[in-house]
Amino acid sequence: MNTIISCKENKRGLHSFYVNFCGKDYYLFSQNYHTGVNKYFSSGVSLHKVFDMKTAKKDHCIIKTITKVRPYIKYIEKEYGLKILEETKNKDLNKGFYNHRKDYKNSKYIDYCLDC
Repeated sequence: MNTIISCKENKRGLHSFYVNFCGKDYYLFSQNYHTGVNKYFSSGVSLHKVFDMKTAKKDHCIIKTITKVRPYIKYIEKEYGLKILEETKNKDLNKGFYNHRKDYKNSKYIDYCLDC
């Protein structure tokens, strides 16, 4: 599964950020336009690569944007019942002693994307 974070520039001088999960774009947030942020996110960045601060090249605007991504993804997960982040996927596995015997393929939550 390849989850991608990307931004699109608006006519008003704003960036709109989206997460592409299972072929669908989910809106995350908007912020003011910055050239470095546009170069970093315009072609799309893998979810695992986004949280690696080394790729931010010490650009303050990119680092601030990266710190905003995780809370907004957590909101999208709650709102749509998705499991995008690894910590959310592992949360259900570690809930309790008896949950280890549960068949996760038949659970009511989406653990993985069926289309990917």
